[in-house]
Amino acid sequence: MDEMKLRINGEEYPFPDPDTWTFREAGIIKRMSGVRPAELGEAFAAGDAELLAALTFITLKRAGKPVTEDQVLDMQISALAPEEPEADAGPPAEPVAQETPGDESNLTPDLNGNPSSLVSTG
Repeated sequence: MDEMKLRINGEEYPFPDPDTWTFREAGIIKRMSGVRPAELGEAFAAGDAELLAALTFITLKRAGKPVTEDQVLDMQISALAPEEPEADAGPPAEPVAQETPGDESNLTPDLNGNPSSLVSTG
């Protein structure tokens, strides 16, 4: 599974892997969200706001940010954006030649290769 990341106001932070949580962090999650470890998957899938706040708090603390629980609880939810895995866009596009006026060698055929429907690339 890809590493989950959290984007806060344009900055990315990796979510801590549950296998690396400390007892203190597990306690923070339970205290802030009421969610026990066995309930994490269901609560996360349900979009539990307090769980997201607790995970955000832990993520920021691990990143060395001086943040309090109250500051995280007062954040606008819209400031958070879970980072989606990037889709494979395929191979990079071929470079396009610059058009010189009157030079038709820089014209590209359409996707079907029809020379009668040449389009300018400039």
